Amino acid sequence: MTSFMREHIKKKPFYKKRWFAKTIVTIFLGVVFGMVFAVSFSMTFPWAQKNFGTPEVYESNRETTDETAWSEITQSTVQQSTGEKENFRMDLQDYKDVYEQIHDVAREAFSGMLMVSGVSSGTDLFREVYENEKKASGMIVSITDSEIWLVTERRILKDAERAIVTLNDDSICDAKIEKTDDISGLAVLTVSTDELREDQIKSMRVLKFGTTQNLQQAEPVIAVGSPLATSNSIASGVVTSIVDTPVMDGSYKIVNTDITGSTEGNGILLNMDGEVVGVLTQKFGGNVQARIRAISSDDVSEIVRELISKTEKVMLGITGRTVNETISEELDMPQGMYVTAVTTDSPAMLNGIQCGDIVVAIKNNKIENQKDYQNVLKQCTIGEEIPIQIMRKVRDGYSEMEIKVRLEKKQ
Repeated sequence: MTSFMREHIKKKPFYKKRWFAKTIVTIFLGVVFGMVFAVSFSMTFPWAQKNFGTPEVYESNRETTDETAWSEITQSTVQQSTGEKENFRMDLQDYKDVYEQIHDVAREAFSGMLMVSGVSSGTDLFREVYENEKKASGMIVSITDSEIWLVTERRILKDAERAIVTLNDDSICDAKIEKTDDISGLAVLTVSTDELREDQIKSMRVLKFGTTQNLQQAEPVIAVGSPLATSNSIASGVVTSIVDTPVMDGSYKIVNTDITGSTEGNGILLNMDGEVVGVLTQKFGGNVQARIRAISSDDVSEIVRELISKTEKVMLGITGRTVNETISEELDMPQGMYVTAVTTDSPAMLNGIQCGDIVVAIKNNKIENQKDYQNVLKQCTIGEEIPIQIMRKVRDGYSEMEIKVRLEKKQ
């Protein structure tokens, strides 16, 4: 007889399963931590409220950000400024006050200026002797116990047999031409204090040079002296540009203005503080002769210092422009100083330097711009023979050459 054993497997109750045990433990821990947090909060809230105050409740229609506050302030300021601008209007008296202030600044400068005349004589067809007189405003740059130093335009003294100075009381006295500079077109003269009365000397003052480094376009300026070719005249306007202008062995900054002047005009250019920011010139007029321009005060002060000290400067005879890195890459040419002109009978011309050459080194000093060129020349002496490395244009590009030049005295 065959018998079978039957086995019936019972399922484990859910409360004995592992997941149920984990769930119970989790709930228990959650309850415990919740009670701990509740007790901790109830104990610390009164302390926090006492020390930090009651927190503000955020309202949806309330703007609290810094950006919003700044926007409101800005909008209010703009509205206020716009309103003030609309309400602001200059009347005739305001214009009169502005021009009176300009006049006051100019009148102050007249005490530092004297009229200079270059006098020459000749004989006409009837063998009668006549005198030719050219006039220009002179600026007082120094007053010593023995002399009054002035700077004026060189052109009025060309071929002059004598120089005369007209004082502010309309009396005249002789002046001595100390030195002239053909490149800048300026000259310095002296008047002996022995020829002047004490009250005449006391009425004079030395005008102060201002710097043109901070001079900006549209900045108001005043032309004083003879800008309209009439003595003791005044003209005002604004700076239109300041241009680096190359000259022989150097460069000047030329201050251009929108002031309409005369081709015979001269004098000085003032800023609104009454400082001299330029000396009027006709030498660098270009094609716009009717506009007043001036050599910058930074350049004039250096020129005057050299003329007064009678410093002898070396002459090479090159006028050039800087070939910077950008120009070098765009035009595929060496970096240095491009020769735009060579002065006739100068050491540069006599030794073969030509227009179109690029000066790249002098005395083994690298020349990357015009400033480098000027600095090296200042260290040279009259009669010194110096090597100059140039790059000259040839069919296949540029060829390097070395030329030796003996420096001469600047005339």
